Amino acid sequence: MDRLNSDSLPRRPPEHVLGDAAEMAVWNTFPEEWIVRKEESDYGIDLCVEIVRNERVTGCRFLVQVKGIRSGKSHQSSIGLKLKMRSVNYWRKRAERVMVAAHIKDEGVTYWAWADDIPLKSSDTVTFLLPRHQRLDQANWNSFAKDLEAHYRKDVKASIAELGEIRVPKVSDKLLLLTGSSRLNSFRSRGPLSTDCGIYVFRNSSLFELRGTYGLVDCGRESEHGVVKWLQDNSIRHLHFLGVSHFHIDCFGGLGGVLTQLDEIGIILLPPMSLLINVLQNQKISQKPGAVARFLHELLRFYHSGARIYEYSKNVQYFKLAGGDFELDEIGMHVYYPSNNFLDQLAEIAITDRAVRKRLDHNSMCAVFKLSVGQTSFLITGDANRKAWKELIKAADKSGRELKSNGLVLPHHGSRDALSFKILDRLLDGIGCVTVVAPSNFLKKPDEEVLYWVRKKGAILASCEYRPVAVRMGRTGLHLE
Repeated sequence: MDRLNSDSLPRRPPEHVLGDAAEMAVWNTFPEEWIVRKEESDYGIDLCVEIVRNERVTGCRFLVQVKGIRSGKSHQSSIGLKLKMRSVNYWRKRAERVMVAAHIKDEGVTYWAWADDIPLKSSDTVTFLLPRHQRLDQANWNSFAKDLEAHYRKDVKASIAELGEIRVPKVSDKLLLLTGSSRLNSFRSRGPLSTDCGIYVFRNSSLFELRGTYGLVDCGRESEHGVVKWLQDNSIRHLHFLGVSHFHIDCFGGLGGVLTQLDEIGIILLPPMSLLINVLQNQKISQKPGAVARFLHELLRFYHSGARIYEYSKNVQYFKLAGGDFELDEIGMHVYYPSNNFLDQLAEIAITDRAVRKRLDHNSMCAVFKLSVGQTSFLITGDANRKAWKELIKAADKSGRELKSNGLVLPHHGSRDALSFKILDRLLDGIGCVTVVAPSNFLKKPDEEVLYWVRKKGAILASCEYRPVAVRMGRTGLHLE
């Protein structure tokens, strides 16, 4: 073997050693019960930290940019950091608050400040004085967490005020779903014509793809990591469609993290904004301000960048799925929304009436999505309960657009409050249907009675407890992958 010249081997310069040591020092300073993750795509962000309180993961996160410094002038009251304004602007635009942490190797100490304290300059760089009295190892973590949550609550209030000024139009029937901007059109596949649709069911989220077009319905915290990984693994930076079935935190709490991975969305379909404001005024939501703030921040970002946002209006809408150089009548999506005058009026009253707000059941106003390829169809059911199904079945019968499908996701994790055998019989079309259950340890679901009904119908049962369930839908039926 030829002896290799040392100049031909990779180098590990001292700057890399210093940076890695600083990052490890900062990582080890946070409480051991907190969740710390390395950010793989480094755009001026090194770590993502999530606060855990009383063994509960709070959803309250912040990001960290780490600077490694070999030595500092200990007699000075601050440390000067020269930062690029592009990085500072990026940090300030993020939904999560960003911490700037400087680790001084010779002192073995880390000093920190929030990026929103850095003054904005018109120049390319800014010198920020990091105060020495803010040592990370001397932080009171309980006060730190409370201050961070208060910051996110302030963001939520500001977003509510901005949302209140937005006039969101009602969605129109026959809207061509996947005809977004010309840029979105260019993302579509130009391969051989195929009408197969792939559906990927996570615990509280469903992705679908059709020949280069992509849609997402809901995403809670439990599904956020899996959905983000799927998007990254498939190099997806755009969605043609985003739907939120209802405004419960377990269905939209993970959307903030997912939307940060995207550059463009064509259409966003939401329940009435009055319901969103109602949920945001609910005391339970105020306990998870970080997740809510991220979702609202990203929702407003896409609204201002041109995404078309619509509210559900009628009981049943039909959307033709069009993509690139093809448009097929046999490929479509029905959206069933359990709207009636009583529920709509109740939602409006709930904004100002706290007693009504507490009684409002958002599962009764949960939208259901039916994807169709020819005569084959699949239902994405969210958390629709029996009251919702009563309205949905009535609307389906009136419109002539049948709810019956070849497969579905069991509503509300397979809760018997969400189904009866009579309802399931209306939804599943015969023996061999694919039924996906998303178990919930917290809710202790699915109920055994519901699983018995599924078996009685002769359906194939698949669980997404440990990994997403992949379903292929085509003219010949549904197939588990």
